[in-house]
Amino acid sequence: DLVSAHTLEWPAQDLQEWLADPEDQIAGPGSATELRKAATSFFQVISKEPLQGPFLQHLAQHFQQQMASPPGAQDPYIQADAPTLPVAKRDAMLSLLSICHDALKPHLPFEALMDFLMPFARLLGQGLPQNAPAVLLPVRMCQVLRTWHAKLPGSMVGPVLQMLEDFLDPRCPKAVRLAAMGPVADMASAFPEDMAWCERNLTRSVLNLLMQVQSEEFIWKCLNLATMLLKVCPLDQVDDNHLRCFRQIWQVTLAGTDFVGGALLDLLVELVASVRPLSQNFLFCSNEIAQSCSSHYQAPALNNSSGLSSAALASDLDGAADAGGDESYTATAMLKSGHGLVAALQKVSQAHIAPQRAG
Repeated sequence: DLVSAHTLEWPAQDLQEWLADPEDQIAGPGSATELRKAATSFFQVISKEPLQGPFLQHLAQHFQQQMASPPGAQDPYIQADAPTLPVAKRDAMLSLLSICHDALKPHLPFEALMDFLMPFARLLGQGLPQNAPAVLLPVRMCQVLRTWHAKLPGSMVGPVLQMLEDFLDPRCPKAVRLAAMGPVADMASAFPEDMAWCERNLTRSVLNLLMQVQSEEFIWKCLNLATMLLKVCPLDQVDDNHLRCFRQIWQVTLAGTDFVGGALLDLLVELVASVRPLSQNFLFCSNEIAQSCSSHYQAPALNNSSGLSSAALASDLDGAADAGGDESYTATAMLKSGHGLVAALQKVSQAHIAPQRAG
């Protein structure tokens, strides 16, 4: 308890700074510090023999204590005389469930773990404010799911996906929506063929989140996750709001963030291949970005009737690859991604395109 209090319970000031900018540490405050790494090593050691038995027994006592006292949206972070356990104590317990998962898995069925976690998920239905300390609990819960998802029984895939879709709801605190990206990606990798994906709308949820993130790192992460999800969670249409976001991201790319632009081009290729029907606005936006890619990265002008010429772009790719050097490598990679978008657009038939709306 003493080590946990000093290494897993973070100062209230650190919590408030994290709540103000959750993109800085997606897994919660202190998640990347040397102190956290040292605490992780310590608890992983004492969760093994010969100390495993007493340690797990002590952890089970705290587990039962917290099960008997559900959290509330207005719970304080640290308060000695609080009628319920403060958020800091619950946060430390969630951290231990992640850190010691290898030792706990033989003794704690996943269903029992979910019984423990669900009260934290229900906080989001209590109108949890963006700056409430209890926001930290569903965020840490996402880290628990990441370390335990390999033990997930098939019957629990649907309920977990439903919960994660709730976490990605635009009404949820941004910190929770960001944290949910990790377990969503894990689930897509581990259970890509589960039919529960068809009942969810997670791809749209990630695209909605994309419109609210600020850092280039999280723009890139959202783009990549949306591309990944399209393979397991189909999208029926692309909204005009998303198209405006794509254009803004492309402008960021032209300012020098090629890794973001490459991820955007990959997403557009997947959208062209999977969304049916494709709107006229989406096709126009994709054509516009493809032409801009060709122009900005020194490809020949695209000049066929649709504004796209894969042959011209492919020819330029060969020349760029022969030139050598870091700058030409970046240009070549972007041109290849642009070429992929050109090729995808050229495969679109009239039957795949939504009728133009009147007016």
